[in-house]
Amino acid sequence: MFGLPQKTEVNKQLPKKLIYDKFSMSAQERETFDRDISKLFISHELSPSTLQVQDGPKIHSCFVVLVELKARKYSEKNILSITRLIPQNMLFALRFGKDIQFAAVVKRFLSTSWMREDEATLSIEGLSMDTIWQNIIIQIADIELDGQNTLEQQITINDKQEQLQKHIEQLEKLARKETQPRKKLELFDTIQALKKEGENTNER
Repeated sequence: MFGLPQKTEVNKQLPKKLIYDKFSMSAQERETFDRDISKLFISHELSPSTLQVQDGPKIHSCFVVLVELKARKYSEKNILSITRLIPQNMLFALRFGKDIQFAAVVKRFLSTSWMREDEATLSIEGLSMDTIWQNIIIQIADIELDGQNTLEQQITINDKQEQLQKHIEQLEKLARKETQPRKKLELFDTIQALKKEGENTNER
């Protein structure tokens, strides 16, 4: 499954009731969780013993958690809840019908687009768990590392760039509608300053 070695397969169900009881979830939290999620399984364990690679200084293992969804549209908060409740490095394979979406939480919620189950694969690249984890997250989030940035640093930079771009687009829309030359020029100067800020962020 997911193009992962057979030796990594676990296929162990995580009963929702066990999660509810173990972590004392409130009735409202249970209802929200149950509304989105039908079943959970630990489908794979990625570790030095199952992949025959070196242990990492930070990442010693990670688990692929198969989440059977009741609807394609779900609350990201429920996935975030699982990461808070279970202190392990986790990759999520969210399944609805015959479609899969991979997801992970590193700094924030990261995910792929939906794809057919027979096309959903995770590529194992690297000789240590740290490198393998990083490369899988890069696959999921479609991240390109610049320079000496760590994965976490690159995610932060990308988020800032995305926020800057949205702000610039909003200001450009206002500038097109503005009829007063002075205000139009002020908006233009602000836009140029934001673009310069974005360039400087990329160069750090």
